[in-house]
Amino acid sequence: AELAVDVTYPGDETAVESVQQFGGNFCSALLVPVAGSAAKLDYQFLPNVPFLAGDIRGDVILMMFVSILTYLFYCGFNAPLRRSLADGD
Repeated sequence: AELAVDVTYPGDETAVESVQQFGGNFCSALLVPVAGSAAKLDYQFLPNVPFLAGDIRGDVILMMFVSILTYLFYCGFNAPLRRSLADGD
């Protein structure tokens, strides 16, 4: 929440955190049924290599995909930190 508040300064801190909470809950509400369906899928991982052979479920793949997208988004995130600038930090 600190990054969102810092970027949206002088916006209301409570409003920023409320929007962030609502967005997180909304995304979770959408992802839980998708992850539940994906958990029923089972993929073989490197079946021709006995030492590394295994399986992976669809929900794990989905969460890895979401994590990678989040990482890529924040790697390119370069917004000015307005509150820090105003405080003189």
